Amino acid sequence: MRTIISAFVFCVSIPYVCFSQQECLELQQELSRLRQERSEWREAERSLVFSVVEKHASNYIEGRSFLVFSIFGQRNNKTHLIVVEEDGLYRELRIRNDSLVNIEIREPNETLKLAFHKEIYHTGSKDLADFPEKLIHPPGNGVYFSFVDKGGNLYGESFTTVFSPLINREVHFYLLIRIANPQPDLTRNNRRWLRWRNR
Repeated sequence: MRTIISAFVFCVSIPYVCFSQQECLELQQELSRLRQERSEWREAERSLVFSVVEKHASNYIEGRSFLVFSIFGQRNNKTHLIVVEEDGLYRELRIRNDSLVNIEIREPNETLKLAFHKEIYHTGSKDLADFPEKLIHPPGNGVYFSFVDKGGNLYGESFTTVFSPLINREVHFYLLIRIANPQPDLTRNNRRWLRWRNR
């Protein structure tokens, strides 16, 4: 994912200074090709994530709101965190490389409550490749996020990296900590890091 983003950002950042009409045409064709490839890649990643959701969480998400936070690591490693709102509590499912790792039930907290307010999210889909000014170097592993309401509508869908949130920063980094540190509570150091990232 990092390679795709970097290549796309590099090409869209090239100034439109062409030495000939042919060069301008070739540049436009290359940008069009990259956009098409990026669009196909997004669709493939979305399908992969929701196939995992359907396989491991279908019994929990029916008629409920849930969110998905997925990290795409190196060597095709993928880790998914699915959080489902259930009668005032939150069920967390962690899946690594298509294997269910664990399930936890969590009490409400302010960040989780915020995460389940669809009003804080954008509609449609956002791609970090369209916001080169938000790309932090090194970008880190790729991230997919979406919030799904009870009607199956997606909000806040984002294709980004771990250190370049395209949704609410507090929610993004809270979920990043939760997917990496499946402990009952955030540690003191993690709370401090979360506050720093949310400045």
